[in-house]
Amino acid sequence: MKLPIIATVLLFLLGTQLLFAQKINSLSGNVTDKETKMAIPYAYIYIPDLHVSVLSDSNGFYTITKIPAASYEVQVSYLGYKNRSIFVSVKGETTLSIELDNSKTELSEVVVTGNTKATEIRKSPLPIVTINKEYLVTNLSTNVIDAIAKIPGISAVTTGPNVSKPYIRGLGSNRILTLFD
Repeated sequence: MKLPIIATVLLFLLGTQLLFAQKINSLSGNVTDKETKMAIPYAYIYIPDLHVSVLSDSNGFYTITKIPAASYEVQVSYLGYKNRSIFVSVKGETTLSIELDNSKTELSEVVVTGNTKATEIRKSPLPIVTINKEYLVTNLSTNVIDAIAKIPGISAVTTGPNVSKPYIRGLGSNRILTLFD
């Protein structure tokens, strides 16, 4: 009678050993700048097939654990760098170090118009003033309304400290539509 109990216990222990002996698949590595080889902290790493994403730590290191063994597309992005897609086969503990290239993007000017459609400056029947970074740096103010109040056709009514309401070509704040894109 003791023999079947011992055999059952041995089979149970053998089964749990086999269960825990399976490798846990993981993907880890570093995200670095291609030119300087410096770590890129808090880069966004995403596997679309699994809908799994992580951020690299302050040293550029990332780890994704408990993923099935297979081939995946890994997408890496960070502000100021080109997005990168890499295909990798994950089996066991897989290491993937990623280098990102710098990307410079120049944004066009912001056009403030009185309608809901953007209007090109040269096609507008009304005078349009473009405000750039240099204008904002030379005309420092506590808020945006005070900064643009020096432009012809625009005035501001101050209702308290750091609180201003715009008047554009005679229209008050309740007649002005502000669009943010």
